[in-house]
Amino acid sequence: MVRASALAACALAVGVLGACGGDDSPSRERTPNPQSTPASERDGTTDQIARGSRDPKRFRTEAADSFAEAGRGAPREGSRLDQALGELPVRLPPLPVQQYVVTDGSHRIVARLDSRDYYCIGDPSARRAAIEAYVSEAEATFAGHDIDDLALTVALNSDDINDFKVLARADHTSGVKLTTLGRADRCR
Repeated sequence: MVRASALAACALAVGVLGACGGDDSPSRERTPNPQSTPASERDGTTDQIARGSRDPKRFRTEAADSFAEAGRGAPREGSRLDQALGELPVRLPPLPVQQYVVTDGSHRIVARLDSRDYYCIGDPSARRAAIEAYVSEAEATFAGHDIDDLALTVALNSDDINDFKVLARADHTSGVKLTTLGRADRCR
């Protein structure tokens, strides 16, 4: 199964980089809006990204659905951390993360996504709501593996693993905090 292989590769790369791709099974396919979808996605040269409704009232439901879908294809072997990481959704709403970066053994995760996918979620309050919905599901997923100290950094995707343009930080004690960059109006 492609999804299990991709997630197993992600789990093996936890020490340095968790770069997970999605699969192309029919359950993951979405019908994108041609006007709002980059040409590379329309012509099939990149994986499709499900952006969801972009309606903050639906973010909790979308996050629950995305985590449930990711969990169905997740590997059931490896460490507790590897299993939890395998249940994180890739390219699904409300926060279409394309890449996870994890320091070996840490519960501090960097979720990286493309600029357009982040900024076009909506205004800063909608972005905060998308991250809150995502973090709520992620914390529940990690708690299911006896991990209760998840800390999430949301950053822009980059070709350089060391380049982190941080958009937001979230953890159980502080909640979600958008950075100045994370509050900017850059949807194009």
